[in-house]
Order: sequence, then structure tokens, then C-alpha cells
Amino acid sequence: MAKLLIVTPFFPPSAASGSFRILGFAKHLPKFGWDVTVVSSGSRPWEANDPELINQIPPQTSVRYVDFPLERARLLWHQVLQRFRIKGCTDVWNRPALKECRIAIEKDRTDVVLTSGPPHNVHLIGRSLQRQYSLPWVADFRDPWCSWGNETPYFNNHFLLEHFWERSVFQRASMIVANTENTARMFKELFPGVADRIVAVPNGYDPMGMEPIAPERKHHERFTLLHTGMIYAGRNPQPIVEALRQLTMKGGIHGKTPVLRLLGKCFDDSLRIDLERLGLLRWVEFADSVSYLEAAKEARLSDMLVLLDSPGRRIGVPAKLYEYLGSCRPILALSEKNSDSALVLQKSGVAHRVVSDFLDIEHLSEVIKNLAEETTAMRPAKDNSFLNSLTRESNAQKLSHALKSVMLHKNTIR
Repeated sequence: MAKLLIVTPFFPPSAASGSFRILGFAKHLPKFGWDVTVVSSGSRPWEANDPELINQIPPQTSVRYVDFPLERARLLWHQVLQRFRIKGCTDVWNRPALKECRIAIEKDRTDVVLTSGPPHNVHLIGRSLQRQYSLPWVADFRDPWCSWGNETPYFNNHFLLEHFWERSVFQRASMIVANTENTARMFKELFPGVADRIVAVPNGYDPMGMEPIAPERKHHERFTLLHTGMIYAGRNPQPIVEALRQLTMKGGIHGKTPVLRLLGKCFDDSLRIDLERLGLLRWVEFADSVSYLEAAKEARLSDMLVLLDSPGRRIGVPAKLYEYLGSCRPILALSEKNSDSALVLQKSGVAHRVVSDFLDIEHLSEVIKNLAEETTAMRPAKDNSFLNSLTRESNAQKLSHALKSVMLHKNTIR
């Protein structure tokens, strides 16, 4: 079997969204002829962790955990990040991780290196390993780095430096992997000289627990809209809660009181404070983070799933959308109409609505009511070819083709 070294700070027991893409690769790539080793930080105290995820790592996968130098990270955060508002405290992890990667390569006789970001400075590890060992190196982008146009840099000198690193990665990597077709298209337009080395491998889901829900297990006393995972700054469910209040005043949904259940951490306490000030806490339920399997079960028990995308974002898809598709529940998405998220939902065949003008509460309440009353396409056909193409096994096969391609063209490394 060919030897693959994956380098990323996010891997179980970390329950950060980036962990699931790499876990999917580690689970399914052995089926296509790959022996996988992962160098990761694993558990990190400031992020959600799910020890049960470790059980999904194949026994043949070697995982080398490199802890964050917490004292150095804390010092960097206080003395540099806050002073200049620079992003990327994971820089302090690169040096010990690079050392562990060298040990793994020399022990396992690695054939290909794959780095996955964000944080995108992890790609600099791949660049160093490529230079030292003349190995094919694949840079996997779960989000764009500098070049996605909707974020103003905080500190110009650092931003210019990151642009330099970004160009260096695109010029030197044997292959660039984007997680959506539109992201890959954008990369090709920005870096036309390497367009032939840019491919798309989406995030995905594992089709587990797809059997029908027994009626007695579903909520009867209320109509539950569910959002799973962390709510980041800039993604605000308040308009949905206001719409639920309006729907309650009109008799509810199917005679039930609608409630938005937020399963997971919020970025800070400001959301709860704002909802309490507006008298909206009756229509929202805050719940602590649960395991991945428990969250998947709750998704299947819910009446509707809620996707909150970043305002103005058109490139990229929140990883949870794929998990939602695997649950086969109707989906309400606060997203741009022409975004990657909207395109995926349109192709999926799953009942959904995409709302971009979500400040129009009257319109939003009507959208929710209409989606709730829709009885067709609640569960897509089992032969849905698009959904089948989004399974993590299918995506691992796509990645395998890309990895084998760079092995066959080692002379393309610049």
C-alpha cells in the first residue's frame, strides 16, 4: 500500500468541523490502497472535543499527537495577537509538528504528504517536507486563505506576508485540493499558471442511521428546529427566533409551539443576552455540546434543520450542511441565493428553503411555515446519485485518484 502522511491540527478527539473531513479520509482511504499516518494536535482545551470519535479511527491508522505548547501559545496570544490583531496562534505548533513529521517520514518511508488547513500556516510544514525529502505534497483547503475577497486584513504587513505564503504554496504544491467546485474555479482564476493542478473534493457525510424514525420517538408537544455545532460570530439566529414568535401568535406550526434548539456552543454570551432583552427566550433552547453520534440522532429526530451561513459568503459550504443532508430532514438555510450552499441544496433533492433577506421577519415566518407544511421530498430516494456522490467514502476515492496522480508525476514538483 502507498504511504500517506496527513498533517493537520484538527483530528479526533477534536470535534472541530475540520476534524470530520480528515477523519473521513483516514477511515476510507485504506479501501483504495493507502496506508495513512496522521500528525495532529488532537484534543485542545479551548475547543469542543468528542472522545467517542476516536473509535472511528481505523486501527491500522497511525496517529502521532503533538500537543500545542500552551504557554508559548498563550504568550503569543497576549503579546502579539491582541496587540496587532494578527490571526494564527497555531504558528507555535508548526515547529514541534514538523519535527514529528520528519520522524514519521523516515520511519514509514512516506510516499505523499497532505496538509489540511485552516489554519493555513500548516501548509508551510508541507512545503518544508517537500523541499527536504522531494516528496509529492498536496495542500488541502477547507476554506480559502487570503484570496476570497470578503475580509479586510487587520494588520497590513502580516496580511502581505500571508499573501506571499499563499502564492508560495500554490506555486510549489504538487496539487491543490479545494472543498467546493466554485472554490476550485476561483483558485484557477487567481492562479492560472497552476490551474491544471487544482481539483475539488467536497466535504461529505457517512450514511449511518438512515432508517425511518419511529413516530413515538419524535417530538409531539412542539415543532423543533435544530441547529447543531458552534454559532460563530456573524451568524445570528435571532431573525429565526423572531419569526417563531410571530408564528406562535398565528397558531404555531401544525398546532405546535415552534422552538429553535441550539445544540452546541455559542461564540459568546451576547446571543443569549440579546434574546433575553427582546423577550425571545421562550422560543429558543440552549443545549450543551453532545457527541457526534448523539448530534446525528437529534438531527434525525428534529422537524427541521437550520443552517446559518456567514452574511455575504458565496464561496464555501459549512461542513454541517453535508451532515444535514445525510439526516434527510428539511433544511432552512440563511444564506446567499447564489452561494455554494444554495447550489448544494438545490442539487440534493432534500426539502429546503434558502433565505437571503432574513431581516424580513414576515417573509421568514411564511417560509418556515411553507417548508413545514411541505410533505413531499422529505426523504430523498435511496438512488439519489448526487447525495451518493457526497458520501465520505466517495470523496476519499476522489482524493485517492488525486494522490495517485501526483505520485505518477513527481517531476512536476517545482
